[in-house]
Amino acid sequence: MLNRATEASNMLKEHIENDEVIRIISHNDADGISAAAVIANALKEENAQFHTTIVPRLKEDVINQLRHEQHDLFIFSDMGSSFVKELNTFKSDVIIADHHQVDGTESESNLVHVNPHLFEIDGSKDLSGAGSAYLCVRDLDKKHFAYFALIGAFGDMQGQDGFTGVNKLILDDAKESNLEINEDLKIVSKASEP
Repeated sequence: MLNRATEASNMLKEHIENDEVIRIISHNDADGISAAAVIANALKEENAQFHTTIVPRLKEDVINQLRHEQHDLFIFSDMGSSFVKELNTFKSDVIIADHHQVDGTESESNLVHVNPHLFEIDGSKDLSGAGSAYLCVRDLDKKHFAYFALIGAFGDMQGQDGFTGVNKLILDDAKESNLEINEDLKIVSKASEP
């Protein structure tokens, strides 16, 4: 999985160096907003140009609109894994940083798909969409943005009994970046409280 994330980092770095406007599309929940934040802040630090759109869900009409935009790189964070077939048709490069179930479609050479399910990792507890997005920028010396991935994981109700899997690796990165860990904040789900 980390090798795939490195492929995404390399693609991203190439577009940053070419001074291209990078298009970010992300989900409108806590995980998706955190995923967009990790990418946008990494790009901002690199003085890269980007345009971010937050959507409630990825649908074919949104994909058709995006297909006509003149960008050299599209990044779909916390979404996109069920639309690989459609995103393969983009003439631009595409990065999907997601944790939802995959549709089984193989990626074309212009598409890098970073998703834990592709590597038999549980995307419902071991890595969030923000975590996948973080892995895509991690190799660009952006470990200090690990906290965004952890916020996304919490928003996705992961880590309630401690972080596991790739989330644990991200937590270790956050600790290396001097993130202070406190265990006094209780996060509940909609199901357990009105």
